[in-house]
Amino acid sequence: KIKMTLVNTDGRGCQQAVNIPALGISRVVRPGQSEEISFTAPDKPGELQVLCSMGMFTDKIVVI
Repeated sequence: KIKMTLVNTDGRGCQQAVNIPALGISRVVRPGQSEEISFTAPDKPGELQVLCSMGMFTDKIVVI
């Protein structure tokens, strides 16, 4: 089980959205707010793509 706190200190526009498509997670966190998400990590090692709502800003979560 994974618990993450998403904190938006100053993200605007598409940066307010956090999407993890492989897990079906999509959240919008307004500037100055935070939100906690929980999910179960996949059984297989690999990378989970993290995107803004437009796919312009990307990152990843690495499962080992």
